[in-house]
Amino acid sequence: MLVLSITGASDTGKTRLITSLIKELTKRGYRVGCIKHCPEGFELDHPGKDSHRFRKEGAWGVVVYSPGQIGVIKTTDEQVQPGDLAIDHLSGCDFVLAEGFKNAKKIRKFELLRKGIDEEPKTEDAVAIISDFELNTDKPVLHPDEPGRIIDFLEILTKEENGVVRLQINDKNIPLNPFLKTTLKNTILGLVSSLKKKEGVTKRIDIKLEV
Repeated sequence: MLVLSITGASDTGKTRLITSLIKELTKRGYRVGCIKHCPEGFELDHPGKDSHRFRKEGAWGVVVYSPGQIGVIKTTDEQVQPGDLAIDHLSGCDFVLAEGFKNAKKIRKFELLRKGIDEEPKTEDAVAIISDFELNTDKPVLHPDEPGRIIDFLEILTKEENGVVRLQINDKNIPLNPFLKTTLKNTILGLVSSLKKKEGVTKRIDIKLEV
């Protein structure tokens, strides 16, 4: 799974770009998930609904289910990274496109520029720039109206991904250095390989332990 954030100033066309990328990725047979950053807050459950009543009375989390759909509303007291959201809620996707999160760490980013609106790159860790005008930069520059070429670039990035390893204790993310990540990954893969009953490629392993 590749998680990519589209950053850029207001009115540069982030939503339009993500929409075109979803369409092109879906055409190629990929499963796509999206994450929207709402710094000023949002409301999913509304007054009068049972889910809203549960939350109002103090429920820490609420899951809403109907055939074909699942919605989750959960309280959090920490800054959650888009990569964590992707793992928790969109693990079945090949690509996860996030809008915003310009300050997020350890995530691939495209910076979107638009002639006459925002013409100066500001995201130092962007892996590429999407621009509708010529730009003097050492980073790859792609045009927002050429989603096919952008997807070609994304497919190259997926080959560089080494998977995600995350450890949580009491719902808190525990920082792991590269050595610990590799050790955990190889140890768990080794243990699980002897338990597999069916042939196939292992894409994700979840282990949850309550003590």
